[in-house]
Amino acid sequence: MKGHEDEKADVGLVCFSLMERDRSDAFMIGDDPRYPFLQDLLRPLYQRLLKKYGEPLGAGRHRVAFGNPFVVVKLPLISEGFLDNTWELDHFRRWKDPHYARCRLLMVEQVPLLVMERLWLSQAPKPSWADFIDCQQVGQTPDGVWKAYDYA
Repeated sequence: MKGHEDEKADVGLVCFSLMERDRSDAFMIGDDPRYPFLQDLLRPLYQRLLKKYGEPLGAGRHRVAFGNPFVVVKLPLISEGFLDNTWELDHFRRWKDPHYARCRLLMVEQVPLLVMERLWLSQAPKPSWADFIDCQQVGQTPDGVWKAYDYA
């Protein structure tokens, strides 16, 4: 996440700032002409997560992330976000790679929410394997272990 580090060392999700999005459109949640029912399914969950966690930590093409100091919750924005959440969990379970942040899937109203351990951005040099992670989306655990937080 080059250029996205801040003083709070918050985790980000893709290579653009949350402030670049129009907040009034709720990140275009469910704006998928192939599946018009997604808006009715996802917007209430977005509002629940907003109420529980406050402003999102960041958003990508397919998901928006909320969090607290311990976990990040990734909510799909469109149909591909459903796939990303399930694929990321499958990848974590299948490979058991210690470089991937721990995660689990929580089904809420037929929507797969990915709950992942919270990682923190750091000014420290990234490990060499971070070059193989999209946008070098890696962070550190509180005890300084580097892990990838977006590997879908």
